[in-house]
Amino acid sequence: MDVANLYKKRWLIVLFFKWLKQHLKIKKFRAQRRTLFAYKSVWLLSHTVLWLLSYMT
Repeated sequence: MDVANLYKKRWLIVLFFKWLKQHLKIKKFRAQRRTLFAYKSVWLLSHTVLWLLSYMT
């Protein structure tokens, strides 16, 4: 990969986390209990996959 493609992919990640903060009102990805942390992790992963799939199509 060339530098331009890597930079483009980096910006997609930055924009995704900005979108998370704005629309899903997530400020921190910390949790006090393991079950809550696991729930947030699965939720974040599922939203990431859906976002990537929508971007690719």
